[in-house]
Amino acid sequence: MKVIAFLGSPNKNGNTAQIVNKILKSAEASDAETQVFMQAILM
Repeated sequence: MKVIAFLGSPNKNGNTAQIVNKILKSAEASDAETQVFMQAILM
C-alpha cells in the first residue's frame, strides 16, 4: 500500500505535521510506502 500526505500549513513542524508524521510512521510499521508533500517547501 502507498500512503501520500499533503500538508498545506506554512509550519513545517506544527501540530498538523506532527499528527501526520505519527500516522505515517504507523503506516510504515504496516509495510506501507509513505511520502509527504509540504506546500511550504514546494513554493
